[in-house]
Amino acid sequence: MQLASRFSKDNKAGAEIFSLVPSAVNSLGTLKPIAAKLQKKDQDVFRAYSMIDDTIKAVARVRSNIEEECHEWFEDASILADKIGATVSVPRITGRQEHRNNAPSVNPESHYRVNVAIPFIEHLLEEMSSRFSEDNRIGAEIFPLVPSAVVKHDSLQFGTPPVKNSWICPCFVLFVNDLPLNVHTQIDMFADDTTLLASSDYINVEELKNTLSREVSNVDEWATNNKLQLNYSETKTVLIDGPRLRKRLTLHRKMELKRSTLEQVESVKLLSLELDEQLSFDVHIDSLCKKISKRIGILNRIKAYLPRTERILYYNSLIKPLILYCSVTWTSCCSHDNINNIFKLQQRCARIILDAQQRHGTMDLFNILGWVR
Repeated sequence: MQLASRFSKDNKAGAEIFSLVPSAVNSLGTLKPIAAKLQKKDQDVFRAYSMIDDTIKAVARVRSNIEEECHEWFEDASILADKIGATVSVPRITGRQEHRNNAPSVNPESHYRVNVAIPFIEHLLEEMSSRFSEDNRIGAEIFPLVPSAVVKHDSLQFGTPPVKNSWICPCFVLFVNDLPLNVHTQIDMFADDTTLLASSDYINVEELKNTLSREVSNVDEWATNNKLQLNYSETKTVLIDGPRLRKRLTLHRKMELKRSTLEQVESVKLLSLELDEQLSFDVHIDSLCKKISKRIGILNRIKAYLPRTERILYYNSLIKPLILYCSVTWTSCCSHDNINNIFKLQQRCARIILDAQQRHGTMDLFNILGWVR
């Protein structure tokens, strides 16, 4: 605006700039979705290429309705010119320009439509058609197969285990998809956490032990061959059974790996869910109640400084996610006492949020907060 204000009312170049800016802004606005994909950190080139056809069609629609579109652009340019005192008029045609077919015009709007808007749109269509050819699109389709980084063989850190919340070592990323091909039991993988699962009748527990021992050895051999290292201290085993079966299982269930015995545990944490041997989820509920109690205690101490809406926001952000996480799994297996412990914590939280006394009914509080449906 400061640069444009330097043009006087009699300066014809000022009107040229005012007509060009709205034309460029509105025409290039059709490219905004593609530009947004390419300017993000992930630079989603594949998604941007998939939007080319729609973008070309959008530019073509602008060209087909150029009279209506240009009329709106010209009005915007006129408003912009009036703000700085410039006059929108037809620029003087020199002798060199008289031979052009699109030079003559009856009024300023017609002139800028024929000499500015239409050439700009047609040039944009021509450039997009040439730059995004069929060959370029084929290259974009195989773009996801190109590695995001290529490093020299000497720079690879062999034997370095992947670390959570950091760059995973290149060898792990390269070979991790190959691991399921070398294991003959069910395998669940999440980042660098791998779980082997196997089951059998209680009569064939010896066979179950041998199967798991063999598969763990296969995983260790696979890691060694691919220059990776298992975390033996975090490799544990857990046998899930029922109370009646436990009395029949007198077999020594410990497994060995490279002359070291894998630790047999009564419960194990899998993606923040505590799994115990009988799937009672007692350990998980105890840990969950401790976390919730701490956060309710904090809410109780700061409630005097928070309005009700902020207290509800605190609950929805810091307490409710703990209760809902994997609730479909543990609520179907845990005891009534465990469910009651969670319910009592919710009661306490509701009373803190609403400043309610003990005489107020729990269901009334839950209805006020919208926790009952």
